[in-house]
Amino acid sequence: MISLCNNWEFTSEWSEAFLNGDGEAKQVRIPHTVKEIPLHYAGPEDYELICGYRRRLDIPEEYRGKRLFLQFDGAAHIATVYINGTETITHRCGYTAFRVEITELVKYGGDNTVAVKLDTTENSSVPPFGFVIDYLTYGGLYREVWLDVRTQSYIEDVYITTPALDSVSVKVTVSGVTVSGGLDR
Repeated sequence: MISLCNNWEFTSEWSEAFLNGDGEAKQVRIPHTVKEIPLHYAGPEDYELICGYRRRLDIPEEYRGKRLFLQFDGAAHIATVYINGTETITHRCGYTAFRVEITELVKYGGDNTVAVKLDTTENSSVPPFGFVIDYLTYGGLYREVWLDVRTQSYIEDVYITTPALDSVSVKVTVSGVTVSGGLDR
């Protein structure tokens, strides 16, 4: 996994111009919060906004034939990811990591743009909101971002259970294909 935490640009006001590489932006490093607020007397208007992050991403020619994934370890709260202007995924939760395959969307041997539209406003359909929390929820790309370069076929997941004291069940997912099996004493 290749860290993509450096060389991001941030704007507190998302726009199509920002998506297309124009407009003013501030240089930031991930993890990042969308706004620092005062200790006392902060209101939702101080930290709820629709903002944006973007960065250039060089994809070497040697990655052609491999599978490429972007992984976001934390983006609060509704994150829409664009690769070279194409919308790829919208993730609706500030507390879970997510990833998206970008293999077919990048230019090899050249510069690419990753942009993230981030909605940090309170939304009752997105955890942890719904008027049941009693703490301030910050927005931002607040955990690491990675480029994961994989071969065409790879192990996605291994799930092992012990349904009884004398047996084990193993489920292996290889690039979307699940193989199950078990062992008994």
